[in-house]
Amino acid sequence: MHVYAKKWPRAVALMTGLAVLMCATPAAAAVDRPVASPTGGRAYAWQPTPSATVGTWYSLTGSYSYNSAGGTNFARHDGAGRYTVRFRGIASAGTVTATAYGAGSGYCTVAYWVSDGGGGTDAHVNCYTRTGAPADSAFTISHVNGPIVGTAAYLWANQPTTANYTPSTTYQYNSAGGWSTIARTGIGSYAVTIPGLTSLGGDAQVTGYGGNATCRVVNWGPVGGGQRVNVACQSPSGAPANAYFTLSFINRTNILMSGARGAYLWAEQPSTANYVPSTTYSFSKPAGTITINRSSPGVYSAHIPAPLSVGTTHVTAYGSGTTRCKVRYWTPQSGIVVNCYLPNGWLADSRFDLAFTI
Repeated sequence: MHVYAKKWPRAVALMTGLAVLMCATPAAAAVDRPVASPTGGRAYAWQPTPSATVGTWYSLTGSYSYNSAGGTNFARHDGAGRYTVRFRGIASAGTVTATAYGAGSGYCTVAYWVSDGGGGTDAHVNCYTRTGAPADSAFTISHVNGPIVGTAAYLWANQPTTANYTPSTTYQYNSAGGWSTIARTGIGSYAVTIPGLTSLGGDAQVTGYGGNATCRVVNWGPVGGGQRVNVACQSPSGAPANAYFTLSFINRTNILMSGARGAYLWAEQPSTANYVPSTTYSFSKPAGTITINRSSPGVYSAHIPAPLSVGTTHVTAYGSGTTRCKVRYWTPQSGIVVNCYLPNGWLADSRFDLAFTI
């Protein structure tokens, strides 16, 4: 189980649960990325131009964009805070994750995703000010469709007011087989059970869906014959709010594709200046030491062995508070810089989960 007073005050949490503008301009260097399984597709992109001309498609190229189908990813600015990212050749089942990028206390959510009409996916993203008003923003986004080699699962939580249900099987996957289930344990409070994934450790990422509510990982760990991930969602003001969300979980693998380089970590010491995060809840390929630095309240840099001149990053706030975390930027020199904010816009210390992939 997730040891520490961290992921669970375990006994207590279990019982109550039961009743990816600065990110370096996209580098031109060639990137050695593995090819995805023919039974599924993987793609990611960095959308770096928040105020692009409305209604005009533009390409997302360079080392911060990838598509296993071999096509170019595109984006379109649809209006204040609204964007469409087109992943050509990647079918529209699976899941989508988005993370706000850049300075300021704004945030982004997944609005929805659908077929682009030609065998690909149009993923719609909405971005907001801290108060929930539409606002232009850069962001990172990834889309995975199909099986993943290793311990992994993803789902779309599509019934925010239902007490107990099985989420849409079109938009979920479990490497152990079987369908994940969700129990609503209170307003904006959800217990996700992933059957068969009983190992300790891993990483969980959550993105709010369909509105301006945000969601966070409260804790997770093995329970009975599966993995329990507790999720909390909140309104822009920080009040509990029922919400749709997408969730992905991995353990010693990569959510985008088997064999890819990358890393994940759980930043569990929010007020510590420099530390090595728990090795149970961190992973890197290539192997090596991960470190986290806190430069000021709510401002962190994660240094990982994987090359940071490429790839994409997602981050999710963790714990029972109301902070929201985002990616400020990443470079080989600075590491992955993460900022966490209170709903009032103030920077504040926070635990968080971070996942990086190439």
